[in-house]
Amino acid sequence: MVESDRVKSRQDAFKQILRMNKEINFFEEALKDQSILSNFLNTTAQFDLGFSTKYAVHFSLYGKTIMALGTQKHRGFIENAYKFNDIGCFALTELRHGSNARGIQTRADFDPKTREFVINTPENSDMKVWIGAAGHLANMSTVWA
Repeated sequence: MVESDRVKSRQDAFKQILRMNKEINFFEEALKDQSILSNFLNTTAQFDLGFSTKYAVHFSLYGKTIMALGTQKHRGFIENAYKFNDIGCFALTELRHGSNARGIQTRADFDPKTREFVINTPENSDMKVWIGAAGHLANMSTVWA
């Protein structure tokens, strides 16, 4: 497979996810009952594991992390995830350490002047990597640092 085929495949997968989400639109129901999302993912996995994986990374790893660790002020991120206004990924894994959370080298330092967190990865081997090619589709991420 050449790189242009991979890019097209990712774009096609994203379009497929958007189409599916528009058709089913279960945002409010899934917030109340997480089994709806689980059942949907289990069912779609029987037909297209790649689609199901991308959907699961977005909802289960990105969305559920915000739901579990966020506060009311993060509600907009959850809504945007469920409505697919944003595509999320989950940045835990580092090239050198894999998904060993205790070995993470990436830091999030708060800058009081800008009131923002600055992400610092000290070595190239500490860079974040994503599952499901999510880094090629996502515009948002929950970053573990």
